Amino acid sequence: MATIAELVEAGRLRAEVDTVLPFEQAAKAHELGETGRTTGKIVFTVTGCSGIARFTTPRADA
Repeated sequence: MATIAELVEAGRLRAEVDTVLPFEQAAKAHELGETGRTTGKIVFTVTGCSGIARFTTPRADA
């Protein structure tokens, strides 16, 4: 897991995004995922949020 975290932090490993949809189109996203034809992740946008979610790697001492 630490190796993966290092690759992400170095920018050598990234998630490929296939489609970005508003959260209200969750059913469409589900349909797309079931086709097996997506080449990356399906991402939702959420309106009304007061900030950007940030994902960080867990600390070793946590």
